[in-house]
Amino acid sequence: MRILIENEVFKHQGGSETIAIHTFETLKKRGHEVFFFATKTDNYYIKDYEYSKYFPENVYSFKNYIKNPLAYYWNFEAVKLFKKMLIEVKPDIVHFNLLISPSIVKACYDMSIINLFLYFLISIIIGLIQYIQINYFKVRTIRK
Repeated sequence: MRILIENEVFKHQGGSETIAIHTFETLKKRGHEVFFFATKTDNYYIKDYEYSKYFPENVYSFKNYIKNPLAYYWNFEAVKLFKKMLIEVKPDIVHFNLLISPSIVKACYDMSIINLFLYFLISIIIGLIQYIQINYFKVRTIRK
């Protein structure tokens, strides 16, 4: 199976990157063709990564946000490069680990490619539920 993994960066930097790279390596060991899509940075996990030519600028830095605040919400550069990568790589499935931009999810939809991003959504939902439970509990305790 041809699998494309997406994450904000392609290097060991934090928790989501560690998970994405571990998933990348595990799938490769199991015989899958695995590719990675991320933003431009220094020192990629794989030196001179062949597909880094498709990596868009990282819009999460303050400097880049000031230059183009819309890209934080809908990154036109990312979707353009992502579509080119999808055409070249032809993945069977795309796994979104830490979403660069919602625009790239739409690219998968437009090209009828299955995509997964449950971990990110589940962690947000669980965090929201925990927040509500903690605050609800505090309110009830204070009222008694």
